[in-house]
Amino acid sequence: MARCDLLLFPSAWGEPLSRVLLEACACGAPILAMPTGGTPDIILDGESGALAATVPGFAHRLTELLERPAERRALGAGARRLAARRFAPDIVAGQVERLYQSLVAPKQYAAQ
Repeated sequence: MARCDLLLFPSAWGEPLSRVLLEACACGAPILAMPTGGTPDIILDGESGALAATVPGFAHRLTELLERPAERRALGAGARRLAARRFAPDIVAGQVERLYQSLVAPKQYAAQ
């Protein structure tokens, strides 16, 4: 995936968190996606990828990106930085651990 010119993610379904996008970011692949579901939480338009809300807009942005290799490289580098900052295993493991701790922690209830 790291050698791809551009990962296309034209999903109209609102996936909460796409593993494909996370893997592409970690590999530094430039991404063009539709802003559905949790995709905008991963792809920051112009920083870690490109977003297009409509099919014509997607096609237009695809044409632009295919003609601009420097922009694709910049988006791929931004995607890799985002993955390292927000989705690295040690970061996610800490978040999951804190969530589990909050779920099993004794609850304090007010007297009635």
